[in-house]
Amino acid sequence: MKITFVTSQSLSRHATIKRAWGLAPHLVARGITTAVVCEDCAENRAAAAAVPGLEGHYYPAGLTMRAERAAKSVLVSGARGDVVHICGLGWRNALRRSAGSGRFVMDHVELESAIAGTSPVRRLLQAGLERWSFDHYDGTVAASRYLEFLVRRRQLGRRAVRPVLWLPFAFDEQTLRPEAARAAEFRREAGGRVTISYMGGLYRNYGVHDLVAAYRSSPALARAARLVFVGRGPEAESLRQQSRRTPEGGEIHYAGYLDERSLASFLFASDVLVSPLADTVQDWARCPSKTYMYLATRRPIVTPAIGENREALGELGFYYAPGNRASLAGALERAAAVRTEMPYDLAAHTWVRRAADYVRWLETSLLGENDLAPMETAREAPARLAV
Repeated sequence: MKITFVTSQSLSRHATIKRAWGLAPHLVARGITTAVVCEDCAENRAAAAAVPGLEGHYYPAGLTMRAERAAKSVLVSGARGDVVHICGLGWRNALRRSAGSGRFVMDHVELESAIAGTSPVRRLLQAGLERWSFDHYDGTVAASRYLEFLVRRRQLGRRAVRPVLWLPFAFDEQTLRPEAARAAEFRREAGGRVTISYMGGLYRNYGVHDLVAAYRSSPALARAARLVFVGRGPEAESLRQQSRRTPEGGEIHYAGYLDERSLASFLFASDVLVSPLADTVQDWARCPSKTYMYLATRRPIVTPAIGENREALGELGFYYAPGNRASLAGALERAAAVRTEMPYDLAAHTWVRRAADYVRWLETSLLGENDLAPMETAREAPARLAV
């Protein structure tokens, strides 16, 4: 079997490529011929070179949308894989199936038609693209339970059922390892305070300002903890301006963007990790990849009981009511009081496990004769989709 991943941009600019770089080393280790179609840039070439035996097929950067799709199609045809796995639905990734290029799988990581703040016209166009994708490709990989059930529900009553796989993101045990000296440096910077950390995109609708407000509202946190942000995004400058001691006695820091090696050390040196979510279709449908990196640290994780975060954490999450700053402050206080490692089932969330699940699905459902039934193999529907 040969699998060809199709990606856009690079890891630091487009998170959908995480699926390819996460699965590829473990697919190759299982003796599966694996290729990645990706943009020609130093970051992608370095990532491909780090996986011995991985085929890299590169298209030029800066192409128009139409030209990029055409270039990807040519590379896919040349790679001649049994499975073409497209990492993330988008107009630049909306490849048509072609004869002799294997079975095509679309990997859905979010529901763009539900993203608040985008124009009605764009949301309408995205909804059309999503419907086309669900019906066009030979199979669907869904990064969230919400998306899995959405696809399965669309197939109810249809004669031809296309296989669907729920496959969240994960963490890699080999790469997510802290450097002792760097972690100790981060610890010294904390000055004895509990470190509450947010890592990821710095967007208003990701709850970063709610996190600041909740932290500042708690005298207990101001006395004992500091709040640190790591990442990039439009709210970076606002957070940088707030990066100082607060009138309440607390400390807020914006640490900027950290490379992968420093990031692991920073996360392991943190005491509490935060993944804010809103009770929206957008957040029920997406799969926050940061959550799986958080899990690897065994630190308490503060988040609402929504979507994939609830799936991953079960009863071990420090949950708060989404949009409620007082509830968030309470969850932060409870998490900050924890002094022991959390008993997460780490083996259930590694890329090794995801690769095994993925190959089993390919062999039994996509390339075999036993396509999954529309609903019977799935668990209870997510609350947002059950109504």
